Amino acid sequence: MLLRKLILYADIDDEYMNAEDKANSPSMTIEEKKKIWADTLSKMPEYPTVLDNLNGTGTNKTIFAEASVYPNNGNMGPVPRSAAGYDIAHNAAIYPSQNIGVYLTSEKMLEVARNNQAAFNEASKFAPMNGFCLNIPATARVARPNTDDGENLLSAWTLALQKHIVGSGWPSLGGGGLENIGGIDGVHILLVQSHEGFVSFFPSYGNGGGEGGSFEGLRVAGGFLVSGEVDGEGVVGGLKVRLEGVVGERRLFRFLNPFGESGKMGVELRVIESKQRVSGLKEKAEKNEDGGEVSVLEVELVAGVNYEVVHVR
Repeated sequence: MLLRKLILYADIDDEYMNAEDKANSPSMTIEEKKKIWADTLSKMPEYPTVLDNLNGTGTNKTIFAEASVYPNNGNMGPVPRSAAGYDIAHNAAIYPSQNIGVYLTSEKMLEVARNNQAAFNEASKFAPMNGFCLNIPATARVARPNTDDGENLLSAWTLALQKHIVGSGWPSLGGGGLENIGGIDGVHILLVQSHEGFVSFFPSYGNGGGEGGSFEGLRVAGGFLVSGEVDGEGVVGGLKVRLEGVVGERRLFRFLNPFGESGKMGVELRVIESKQRVSGLKEKAEKNEDGGEVSVLEVELVAGVNYEVVHVR
């Protein structure tokens, strides 16, 4: 909640901006510091939103509001599109704070996030100044599962790259530099996600009718390295998991059924070398913000062992 409120809204006066300095005073007790932060958080707004309609232009849909540029100029109201196409003050800030995900976030909030990305991708033609790191990962993060959103994003990004590539394969966007590499994380997000507390293989890519794809050794939350592949018909396979850490260490691996079946139906984990079946696979219901449930699978894995997730029929 602290990250949500601090990252998404920069319209805070000196009292809030100095809260950390106050709380770091060596003469203050823990209770006094808690009171400062509690008071600060109570005055911070939730996700600020605004109608995308600046001077009669825009989509007329609700998007995340930009903070005013100068927090001390007296004009504290959020405004739409004061930096159209440069969404560093919008969803690009929300994406790394990990507060939005397609499984646990409310549909209302996801709609605002998708409106936001659509508006700014349109304004920037998928090429915001200062780098693809600003829009590609954030757009991938809200791509809808079991749709063509992922493939459509990659197609639009390909066109933007072709338009802006200059010598030596460098995309010239009028600003930015090495941060353009950050756009690649958008591809990772389409292939595997773990920021909502569980791993989702191919959440928004490979839903059939495409070229398929694969990845190897991507790191997900918890210190796991995962690999997988999906064919042009959307069939998932080749799923591998390895926990890095001290040999013998045990850690819970949480994931969604990657084969499109209910709960843990059709899912089995095996040790690759011995083909031994892993016991203890459990199913747990995770509540989302709309009151629904997401079925998450859990199993304890051992560091240094290579596992595969197989589809059994």
